Amino acid sequence: MMNKNFLWIAALCLVSACKTSGDLRAEKMKDPSEVRTISQPQSAATSPTPVSQVQPTQLQSEDLARQIEILKGQIQERDYLYGQEKAQLDARIQGLEAERARLIEEIQILKGTAPVAGQGGDLLWETAQKDLKKKRYSEAASTLKDFMENFPKDPRAEEAFILKGQSEYAAGQFKTSLVTFGTYLDKYPKGKRRAMAWLGQGANLIRMKQKKDSKLFFEQCVSLHPKTKEARLARKLLRTPNYVPPEIFL
Repeated sequence: MMNKNFLWIAALCLVSACKTSGDLRAEKMKDPSEVRTISQPQSAATSPTPVSQVQPTQLQSEDLARQIEILKGQIQERDYLYGQEKAQLDARIQGLEAERARLIEEIQILKGTAPVAGQGGDLLWETAQKDLKKKRYSEAASTLKDFMENFPKDPRAEEAFILKGQSEYAAGQFKTSLVTFGTYLDKYPKGKRRAMAWLGQGANLIRMKQKKDSKLFFEQCVSLHPKTKEARLARKLLRTPNYVPPEIFL
């Protein structure tokens, strides 16, 4: 009897234990919080953007920026080269015009029909005036030199001397300008532009760091031509020798 009861009790315990484990597993699987956690999808707002979608856009933007900079550089380089070529062509044209004027003069001399003073050198003179207006002082000085050499008897030759000295000064050719103004004083002892020649020599000496020597020429300008605009500037330079005009009445 005891054995039967014992077996019966053991069977009941085994069934109870099996049900308890199964129930626990069922409860775990049926836990609402765990089910929601597993089944709930992530929202689009909180999900991270894939790296594959960010990097290509950034790379494309950087690549476009580089291409733009390269194109800008190419444009600037072309503009610079164009400017250089234009300057060379302009200089070449001026040289050809000057050469043409000389050839015309030579042909006229050979034919015995050399121009009367005042009628020749118009092309060179006009070219020099255009250079002065455009502040191409080196070119103007060169053209004026050709004019003076080829047409020394032209009434404009005296003025060409002064313009040449002024152009050389403005172009920074101080030694050459000094000689030009000095030559004018020797060639035209009664010239109308002697005040400018005295002033020009003094201004060039200041630019050549010879301030003490410049005073003599300024004093001569003031003493010999006291009522001229050159004398007014000479007085100013005597008071303030550190001031140097970039251009002298051009």
